Amino acid sequence: MDTKIKSCLLTILLTSINCSATAINNSGTIHFNGKVVDGTCNITFKSNGSGNSNNGTVDLKTMTTNDLFSQPVNFSLTPNKNCASTFTSSKAKINWTGSDLNSQGLKNIAKNDAAKHIYIQLTPINSQTNTPITSGHRISLFKPSKNNNISYNYTVQMKADGKATVTPGMVQSNATYTVVYN
Repeated sequence: MDTKIKSCLLTILLTSINCSATAINNSGTIHFNGKVVDGTCNITFKSNGSGNSNNGTVDLKTMTTNDLFSQPVNFSLTPNKNCASTFTSSKAKINWTGSDLNSQGLKNIAKNDAAKHIYIQLTPINSQTNTPITSGHRISLFKPSKNNNISYNYTVQMKADGKATVTPGMVQSNATYTVVYN
């Protein structure tokens, strides 16, 4: 056999072995888990007596640059009473997500005339552990309700970050929640 042909056959053989080994090294197994429930529960957001959807805005009022924190404002996430069989027999896990979460709470993302050295603290009121929501603690756990009247309650307030004097300006932030029953 010609040397060039032998060289080409050897190259093809080695390439085939190399590709085969690469394919084996780049594979794995992924497990998927889920749960089927009777139905989903619509959640209603309420703050200061208003709210009729799952989205909303909390008015944090005002604080002065001399204050360390503002007055707390309460809000609730209330499941539809038609879902009573779900929340009277299952725990609720509320997961908070968003790029605005940091180690203190929700960072101020106001674009124009933004206050500086301030954050928003979001804290569950009636959960199993009323630990403030941060990038390191995103989940609130709520026990099953003993009756058909349940709300997942939170308090929220502006707080000085302690790094420097708070400067006047606007304060805004966002977070997304997901409620899972199990």
